[in-house]
Amino acid sequence: MGITIDLNRRIYRFLIVMHSIKPTIWRSIELDEDATFWDLHIAIQDAMSWDNAHLHEFVISDPHMKHDLVIGIPVEDEFMDPEEQPDPAWMCELSSVFINIGEKATYRYDFGDGWECDVILEGMFLSPKKVKYPRCVAGERAAPPEDCGGVVGYYDLLDVLGDPTHEEHKDLLRWLKRTQPRRGVYEPDVFDPSNVKFKNAQKMLEMMLEDDDFS
Repeated sequence: MGITIDLNRRIYRFLIVMHSIKPTIWRSIELDEDATFWDLHIAIQDAMSWDNAHLHEFVISDPHMKHDLVIGIPVEDEFMDPEEQPDPAWMCELSSVFINIGEKATYRYDFGDGWECDVILEGMFLSPKKVKYPRCVAGERAAPPEDCGGVVGYYDLLDVLGDPTHEEHKDLLRWLKRTQPRRGVYEPDVFDPSNVKFKNAQKMLEMMLEDDDFS
């Protein structure tokens, strides 16, 4: 049987590549064309096994614009210039920014640990019918655990994990088990896209808006 195509549904495929880490940690994620940057944020979180526990932003640079376009979560800060507030991610559709294959944004998450990723539009195509999105179709290596201390802390974590005789080895295993329950055993070199489960981004948004009174 051939594949039936939905002529009214276009899909975006994004390549997500983490900065400053070797070997490279990356994901390939597909979303509907009319998805928002909030939807993309939650999809990245799920594909990385992160917990949406910190602020995030997407930064889009345009040589024709005086300022970078920043999309994320507005924050209450009386000292911040209103023009510096990010545009709400849930009000910005991906198609309003990503027009051509190869266009790129920078995704920043957890401004303390300072994770950054390139987000590159690597494909646009019509969807096969009965396919559920978002979905993760490829990737390599587990993402760093939440709150591990940024790139330096991540490399320290790898060193301790790789040395069962290290004095902090058992404590680190206990910390990972307690703080990363959705991962199971943390294996830095292991990633299976079929294991990625995506949360309902709309419900996540409703809970956030209700809790933080963004309305």
